[in-house]
Amino acid sequence: MSNPDNPAPPRVAPPAWCGRHARLAGAILFLVAVVTYIPAMSGGFVWDDELEVVGNQVLQSPDQLAEVWLRGDTADYFPLKSTVQWVGWRVWGANPLGYHLVNIGLHALGAVLLWRWLARIGVPGGWLAGLVFAVHPVNVESVAWISELKNTLSLVFFLLTLIAFARFEGRPSGKAYALALLAYVAALLSKTSVVPLPLVLLIAAYWQRGAVTRRDLGRILPFLGMAAAFAVLTIVLQYNRAIGPDLVAYTPPGGVASRMATAGLALGFYLFHALAPVGLIMIYPNWHLRSPVAWNYVPWFAFAAIFAVLWQNRQLLGRGPLCALSFFVAMLLPVLGFVKMSYMWHSLVADHFEYLAVIGVIALETGTAATWAGRKPSLRPALAGIAVVVVAVFAALTWRHEASFNNEEVLWRDTLAANPGAWAGHDRLGALLLAKGLDSEALLHFSLAVQDEPTQAMARANLGYALSRVGRQNEAIEQYKVGLSLEDTPLLHTVLALAYANTNRYEESIGECRAALKLDPDSAQAYCALGYVLQKKGDLDAAIRNMRRALELQPDLQEGRIVLARIFMDQKRNDEALAQLREVVRNQPKAGWAHFMIGSILLQKGNAVEAIAHLRRAVEINPADGEAAKLLDQALGEGPKGSGPQPPDGAQK
Repeated sequence: MSNPDNPAPPRVAPPAWCGRHARLAGAILFLVAVVTYIPAMSGGFVWDDELEVVGNQVLQSPDQLAEVWLRGDTADYFPLKSTVQWVGWRVWGANPLGYHLVNIGLHALGAVLLWRWLARIGVPGGWLAGLVFAVHPVNVESVAWISELKNTLSLVFFLLTLIAFARFEGRPSGKAYALALLAYVAALLSKTSVVPLPLVLLIAAYWQRGAVTRRDLGRILPFLGMAAAFAVLTIVLQYNRAIGPDLVAYTPPGGVASRMATAGLALGFYLFHALAPVGLIMIYPNWHLRSPVAWNYVPWFAFAAIFAVLWQNRQLLGRGPLCALSFFVAMLLPVLGFVKMSYMWHSLVADHFEYLAVIGVIALETGTAATWAGRKPSLRPALAGIAVVVVAVFAALTWRHEASFNNEEVLWRDTLAANPGAWAGHDRLGALLLAKGLDSEALLHFSLAVQDEPTQAMARANLGYALSRVGRQNEAIEQYKVGLSLEDTPLLHTVLALAYANTNRYEESIGECRAALKLDPDSAQAYCALGYVLQKKGDLDAAIRNMRRALELQPDLQEGRIVLARIFMDQKRNDEALAQLREVVRNQPKAGWAHFMIGSILLQKGNAVEAIAHLRRAVEINPADGEAAKLLDQALGEGPKGSGPQPPDGAQK
């Protein structure tokens, strides 16, 4: 009898296919995953993609790669993920297709690696598990959402760690062990949700050998140390950077009893969606169990009973079901609400939280099917038929769900259709509608956002801006004041200053600008607002000074150039106005009103040829612009002389 503390090396099952057949099987897995995600390739940037990529100045700066690794002001520390995005910006720029291809490629590679790991540790049905994982609908949020690169990237390194460690156990060597450690560091640097990996190593040891020994515990100690260090770092950053004082009460609500109840319900939620991935949306209805009742703990009792039955019947059922369910629970531990997370302000559950955990349920299903097929050959046709149907249905559901990520408006309309109480959905959709000029519909969504989440300062700011757009300035001012009572920020002072200016309350407006600059002396928006207020008040020299300061701080601040051009035009300083307007159209080629104003100034200067080009561009951009059409007719000698141009009201703000 072998010593349990010094067992013989584990017997590792050979891969299901070898050589050329293995390459073909892997290629099929990869291809199926890629084809399944063809709809995602046409998707755009949505939600956090604006912060992650499009508006991320660090990633867009060619000389700031070191900042990705060294900066200490981020809400998360995922520098390897950010490095991939930094390289992506050099290659793809603002084209979302490239980022989608990377996510899809990593997911497809992950499906192949999942098969290889399961085959190496002797789990039956590994190739089918990789196939089901490749097409499982719950993974759409992680693959089709560009911001979730951290999920697909960490998956690859997570599985490489498990494969390298399995090789080490089959043939111990320092090189294999070092590769496993290195891969785990890369996984942690991609996303720290992989911290439960040491538990997975122990689960795999128990699956292979039926026991966890002191040697197993010793081997995972370095992995455990790294997991603990990154877990602490993540908690510190989440509490101090991502959450902040205004979110602490919401993520998650209640005390220990409430969190336990919430975690149990979340486990049940994830298990259901792993088995029946229907009704998937971006933000799920939030349940706040501040005073849980007895039935809220039923999921915990149910899971405890299942584990007890599996343990008592491990000789009859085998170790597979116990290990698979343990993997599922272990990988969900970081996202069950025991630790505060900023995303949980929106929803206590999310599909991207389940990306790694779903592997456990899939391996249990496919492993069970493969075991039955091996024991009872008569069942093979039926089991093969069931597998084909499941894969086909999952692929169809995945294909359909990807359409939600085509653009942000579709995403939020789909989300709100299933969850009308998603305040973030109303807030984001309102902003999109406002940008399209649908002010009344935007106002409705901003009102619903504030109704669903009355303590969100920026939702109040957005509602105030929508109210100002429809001429309800006094109501806008009240919303800004409520927002400031919730969170004292330079932006809220700035928008309140503009609202005061639009009601000719100039002294109060200037006071709010000063308050914004006191909080942030380098706020370009505050200097721009102050310049606008001073221009309206008639103090043009002071307005110019403040506007120039705003542009020094933020050269791409188009609002500042607009106001500055207006001031120069009022002062008949057309050359200086023209310089500002040319800069506007360089950065915003579709600013039709700017082309109109440039054309007017050029006509006054006698440059008819260039003026006509700009006026034609203005009419192309906005065919309904009668003033531009009239001025173009004048330039072509076909109509009466018109008055000088005036920028639209929105351009002044």
